[in-house]
Amino acid sequence: MESYLAIVLTNKDKSIDDVMKPFGIKQKIAKYIDKTKSDIILEENSKLIEIISEYSRILDQFDLDDSEKSKKTRAYNYLNKIYNSSDEEIFKFAIRDLDKSMFDKDGNMYSNFNKYARWLDYKTDSLKTKILPVKSNDIKKGYILTNKAKLKDILWDKLKYKGLFPDATVTPEGIWFDTDTRYYLKVIKDNKGEITFEDGIVRKCVVENDPEWMINIVEYFY
Repeated sequence: MESYLAIVLTNKDKSIDDVMKPFGIKQKIAKYIDKTKSDIILEENSKLIEIISEYSRILDQFDLDDSEKSKKTRAYNYLNKIYNSSDEEIFKFAIRDLDKSMFDKDGNMYSNFNKYARWLDYKTDSLKTKILPVKSNDIKKGYILTNKAKLKDILWDKLKYKGLFPDATVTPEGIWFDTDTRYYLKVIKDNKGEITFEDGIVRKCVVENDPEWMINIVEYFY
């Protein structure tokens, strides 16, 4: 399980949990068709070709004892028979160990796995998340590092490289932007109402925002 940092933008109506919940791997979603019957047959054909080829290589290249050679020959012949059979037989072979309630009458396979999942777990307060500089009168340098702050209160010029480098940014509307070290989050000085991803070549405004929005640094795991 890898650790990543996300910027989660929240407002008075949406909490961190509200924004992150739709992207949890355990989030229940409506059942949908994940694979058609044709997809399953094509996938199984590809698997059979790979396995049969490997059995053939072993039988040709290795000096097996009689028992092992007999066992692998039987497996090779059985899989060849399946491969050369009808699509219906290949389909039955492919789903032999699966729960039949996962399939509709046409052989399409259902799933309720959250295909939008981006995290297994997350923390809102860890050492990694305290990277936002905000004004403070309590220490000599005039600011402290925290894990959440209003957009208007962040001291952008105190940030390392004058920007933030998230692995992801999530908006209050529930839009998840996958980013990486090529991009950084910043507020353009001549327009405090925009958050922008910039890669040094192309500047793209991603979301208009309210200066009262909170930037929350969240450590998530996937």
